[in-house]
Amino acid sequence: MKRLLIMGASGFLGWNLCKEASGKFEVMGSYFKNSLEIDGVRTLKLDITDMSSVEKRLKELSPYAVINTVALASAGYCEKHREKSEKINKIAPVKLAELCSKQDITYLFTSTDLVFDGQNAPYSEMHESSPISIYGTHKAEAEELILKVNTKAKICRMPLMFGLPSPVSGTFIQDIIEKNKRGEKCNLFTDEYRTPIGGKSAAKGLLKALNFPGGIYNMGGKKIVSRYDFGIILSKIYNLDKNLIIPSLQKEIKTLPARPKDVSLNSSKAFTLGYSPLSINKELEEIKNG
Repeated sequence: MKRLLIMGASGFLGWNLCKEASGKFEVMGSYFKNSLEIDGVRTLKLDITDMSSVEKRLKELSPYAVINTVALASAGYCEKHREKSEKINKIAPVKLAELCSKQDITYLFTSTDLVFDGQNAPYSEMHESSPISIYGTHKAEAEELILKVNTKAKICRMPLMFGLPSPVSGTFIQDIIEKNKRGEKCNLFTDEYRTPIGGKSAAKGLLKALNFPGGIYNMGGKKIVSRYDFGIILSKIYNLDKNLIIPSLQKEIKTLPARPKDVSLNSSKAFTLGYSPLSINKELEEIKNG
């Protein structure tokens, strides 16, 4: 059985990956601050910014592939902590790509739809990156540099994701559901569009992408929806009070950094290679039913 190292196992995406890969690979999941146990997965502490330790671990473990899901993903936090964002979202992924190239290890880096400015959606891989946040900038710069040091690397741009939370990291749907249960209103944008996917679809897609040729792949869902539209779909499946889901406008709210209006992804390239995420409705139903 091939050995797979999933970096960032305590995060939402890494946790879903570990669960999906268990039984298909000999899975090792790295964490930094939040230790955890996952059935069928060996977990280990590893600081992605400590390259000497990372290099030593790679030589010891000799994995077939490394999937790097580690990120500082809060755009607001990255805006205020630019140096830290650069280390984790840009410098470390590039150095890791170089190490994997030298050791002939398949490398997959998870990027983001926020490498785009939201003005020319839906975005294909042919569009030039145009980030409007430090987070998006560092991810976009990492993409370019990774392919320079490792031409076989796979870069997967992930969209808005939802699903069951890891022990330490949830998604936006938990907030909507909990507010609704408490009888609280939840404001969702009618003018912000994405191509969401569930955590299980994301994990299956990334495992399939390990066999894609080197390059950049959009890994969005098949349907473009607004945040508000998603909330209405969620309310129907979870039997929530839709009257507590309030339409609002992104353009009326100032945020730091600015939020792109529409970063929906055209993922046809990945679809033709076998990437097939579940519909929003189907994935939400599966999440609800456990």
